[in-house]
Amino acid sequence: MIVIGAQAVYLRTTRSPVALAETTKDSDLVLDPRVLEDDPLLEEAMGRAGFYRDPIGGQPGAWLNPAGIPVDLLVPEALAGAGTRNTRGARIPPHDRRATRRARGLEAAVIDNTVMDVTALDPADARVYDVRVAGPAALLVAKVHKIAERVSAPTG
Repeated sequence: MIVIGAQAVYLRTTRSPVALAETTKDSDLVLDPRVLEDDPLLEEAMGRAGFYRDPIGGQPGAWLNPAGIPVDLLVPEALAGAGTRNTRGARIPPHDRRATRRARGLEAAVIDNTVMDVTALDPADARVYDVRVAGPAALLVAKVHKIAERVSAPTG
């Protein structure tokens, strides 16, 4: 798993003197199916960790933790298996087709990422996790791709 999106930007810019929003309400995680094990199944592992599928909207890959915080499990479109332009769920058997969502523009994240220490926000909490975080180039590619999708989207 690779952290991408706003959480990755925060982790990469902790020492930046530029003002950034300090929180986001969700987490985006990229999965590389080429290194994903068949066992445990994603849907089973998420359930054991207390996550459940987001019942609103029914998007594949949309999960909520017990506190209702959203986590999106995303697979770069080039690695997401068979499907058409409108196929939303990644096809990475034996995992359920609704466990993850295919997403355009995330391919760079499986190449440009490094392991970073992620600590708790509470200074009294000593937990530290080694987590893969998308690098600056991957974040830029993903953002440019998202902007291009929004600009070319039909308005109505």
